[in-house]
Amino acid sequence: MIIVRRALPFLAACLALFVVGCSLLPAPLNGAPATQPSPQVALPADLAARRDAWIRGGITDYTWVIQLGCECGLNGEYTIAVVDGEATEVQWPARTEPGVELPVKTVDDLYAKAAETIAEGGEVHADRGDGGIPTSITFDPIPNAIDDELSVTVTSFTPSR
Repeated sequence: MIIVRRALPFLAACLALFVVGCSLLPAPLNGAPATQPSPQVALPADLAARRDAWIRGGITDYTWVIQLGCECGLNGEYTIAVVDGEATEVQWPARTEPGVELPVKTVDDLYAKAAETIAEGGEVHADRGDGGIPTSITFDPIPNAIDDELSVTVTSFTPSR
């Protein structure tokens, strides 16, 4: 009991330092950050024109096959059904772990990810395609880093209506 009494001031000081130290940490984000990059502002003219062509096409229901390439464990071919602009079914490669979120599921996601990447200082390279759908697009969030790129190649696109 005497040892505990002698240790109390030391324990109290440690607790006080812990509380002060934790109060200096940034608060965790609940949900999305307050500032979202605007796709209208962030995209360069050529990519914005392709996005606008996609929007003018008015296609909201389609099935597309995309090939992902990255150092993130998501490499492979995905067949994705989209209804009303939302992915409703994804056929995953057999080796992909369940519960992993795809970085893009729709054509709109491609343009949103492009805007986000550019707004955060990264680079985006896209090859032209029909109807505003790039044949391939590469996102490079940190241009001078290695192994952070994500490439998406559209191998087929079939409108449902």
